[in-house]
Amino acid sequence: MRRVVLRHKLIGDILDACNKQLLKEPDNIEILMARGVALNLAERYTDAITDFVKINKKTSNVSSYYLKSDCHYQLQEFEEAKKDFMRATLLEDNPDMDMKDIEDVLVPDETELEEVELILEYERNKAILKSFPNLSEDINLN
Repeated sequence: MRRVVLRHKLIGDILDACNKQLLKEPDNIEILMARGVALNLAERYTDAITDFVKINKKTSNVSSYYLKSDCHYQLQEFEEAKKDFMRATLLEDNPDMDMKDIEDVLVPDETELEEVELILEYERNKAILKSFPNLSEDINLN
């Protein structure tokens, strides 16, 4: 129980800090990403999607597509999840690809959700560690 309360407090603190910073720098991609990750952890998937869409309009960010895919998956919006997953993998393989081509991606019929789910979990964890590198050092449950 103590870990759950601590987790919610940490996420709340992170969201507060991100929101304050975004008032000063509304287009800061790193802060938008950190807030999107925190919103994902808080299970506020629709709000997280909004941040990831803002990021994707400004830059080609593989992680934001993976995380957006995860949010759609958690909301059981499986077709959208698969599309964003394909966008992320396409961008990962072709970092200089035109954004319009990425947005117009087609999802092969044989794309299985089980495969997508494992990769999304990995990408979510990677994004957490990248956005909050000192988080594991800051947590002391004793």
